[in-house]
Amino acid sequence: MLRRGEDPFFVSDFNRNTLLRLREAIPDPDTGISEAEVSEMNEMLRAFLVKYMSEDPDAHLPVILSCLALAFIFSEPLHAEYQTGWTRQLLNGKEVYCCPAREEGADSLCKFCICRGKTE
Repeated sequence: MLRRGEDPFFVSDFNRNTLLRLREAIPDPDTGISEAEVSEMNEMLRAFLVKYMSEDPDAHLPVILSCLALAFIFSEPLHAEYQTGWTRQLLNGKEVYCCPAREEGADSLCKFCICRGKTE
């Protein structure tokens, strides 16, 4: 069972809700998910979590699964709105996410996020 804030490890509300939504998700069969991108994101997330959450390795898997689902199944921002200040904007009649915290570069997990930079 996925319980909020209880042992054996803590799962944030944001990641918990994403994982619970994943149980009901049915990916669009016409949407291709690149195995290479999934593998790359997985490796980058693992390195990040070892560096910044090394004291809680059991919590790594829920974070990784949540991020992969957000990027490749739900096409939603990788962070909760309050964490980065992303906003929704209309651009040519289409809703887009814009994030002031977006970082560019090959070593940034932002490249997997649906959010655009503020200036795009």
